[in-house]
Amino acid sequence: MNHSTVFILALFHYVIGLAWYSPGFFGRIRDKEFRLSDHDKQKILNRGFPQTIFISFLPSWIISYALAYFVLRGGHEGFLAGAEAGAIATIGFVVPISVTGVFWGKSSIKGFVINMAYYLLTLSSMGGILAAWL
Repeated sequence: MNHSTVFILALFHYVIGLAWYSPGFFGRIRDKEFRLSDHDKQKILNRGFPQTIFISFLPSWIISYALAYFVLRGGHEGFLAGAEAGAIATIGFVVPISVTGVFWGKSSIKGFVINMAYYLLTLSSMGGILAAWL
């Protein structure tokens, strides 16, 4: 496994997330749907910026390693096969786990769709890149 590729894809996932959830894209809608106030966001940032960045980046890195494992062990070759693996990982793992937030009232359908679109985009892209590079 190429660890630098996995790290680069973790950065890709993280940076796309920063853009996706920025106020100029889906950030304001997400804040409303998940009932996040400016005070809530400030409490997170008050923990310390480096710590917040690292804790936010860590899941992206774990996702990249897990997806690389699936792509490599599945024998996926080429961008489309890897993108398919990423889409299946999203639909098979992320969606079922995340949908419980809608059922238990922690998320709205709109917030759920915004989050799932982000994961479908990033995991499919990452899977495709992994299959093409590795």
